[in-house]
Amino acid sequence: MAKSSKYFSEEELKCHCGCGQCEMDPDFLDTLDRVRELAKIPIIISSGYRCPKHDMEVRGEGNHPQGLAIDAKAGDGGTRLKIVSAMLLAGINRIGIAKGFVHGDKCTDKPQRVIWLY
Repeated sequence: MAKSSKYFSEEELKCHCGCGQCEMDPDFLDTLDRVRELAKIPIIISSGYRCPKHDMEVRGEGNHPQGLAIDAKAGDGGTRLKIVSAMLLAGINRIGIAKGFVHGDKCTDKPQRVIWLY
């Protein structure tokens, strides 16, 4: 990870397959820091960067290998609301909501201004 983040370490953002890659987009890291400040709660990353091989293995859609996506743990409705609200205010307008996490990405090659359910 070339640029550092105020709130998120390379360790928590790197690929979980064991390859150690962490190619997060520097502007997206700035956005993530802003999300954290707006949410006013700790944000725990369950998935950050994924190498292309790992993304295929987990049937991802190519957002994480661009370094423009994260999944944040969110085990209750209040946490989901804080994270989603902060993402929207920070300029993330592609959001996926699951029972245990919130996905946010700034991929420009996909439909914009969308929220989906897993």
